[in-house]
Amino acid sequence: MAHEVPWSNLKLASPVETYWKEYGLPLKGEYGGQCYHLTCTRGSADWYNKSSGRYFCDPCARAINEICLAQGQKKLCELHV
Repeated sequence: MAHEVPWSNLKLASPVETYWKEYGLPLKGEYGGQCYHLTCTRGSADWYNKSSGRYFCDPCARAINEICLAQGQKKLCELHV
């Protein structure tokens, strides 16, 4: 019988996350922080994705919207004003 390790659900902060928190900066996927796309490191994430609830940079958000429209779906990302 498998035993659940009590700390198995613990999420450790990455060095980048620790740095951003230390200086009071928004984190990846938060408004004004880094784009939430996995491989993107652009700042100024100001496009809100209604599906994920995270923020993306302009190029990534536009690419997501283009894919949605090409599949006959509604745009997921909206510019947060």
